[in-house]
Amino acid sequence: MPAVYSPQFDTDVFKGQPNINTGLFINNEWVDGSSGTFIEYVISPKLTPTSSNSPYFFLSHSVLNPTNGKLLTKVSEGTSKDVDLAVVAAQKAFDTVWGTHSSAAQRSSLLNKLADIMESRFNELCAIEALDNGSSFLSYLI
Repeated sequence: MPAVYSPQFDTDVFKGQPNINTGLFINNEWVDGSSGTFIEYVISPKLTPTSSNSPYFFLSHSVLNPTNGKLLTKVSEGTSKDVDLAVVAAQKAFDTVWGTHSSAAQRSSLLNKLADIMESRFNELCAIEALDNGSSFLSYLI
């Protein structure tokens, strides 16, 4: 079972502790990556070896809070094996219960339900996004 990251928020707009799965969502469940390794990409500026003033972006293996550089969490690394498993699961779902097996009205209903859930958790999603990007929580409320 993959780990769950639960940051504590105590702001005027959102107080709570959301649970964020750090695994891979494959075949309708959260799983650890097949390699058992963890990774998260943090884009940071770095200078290229050929130029002392051009920005070059590299990927780091840590989830860092951009405002203070401290580690936030780790997430499961997906490998080509995990991609293959996800593709097989998605194709099976499409061939058996999704695709032509569900009407446009059913698909629309599910997408509207997803939108309703996201709207009901808007402040929570804003808090998570602000933490991840190191920006002001209020900037997401506009």
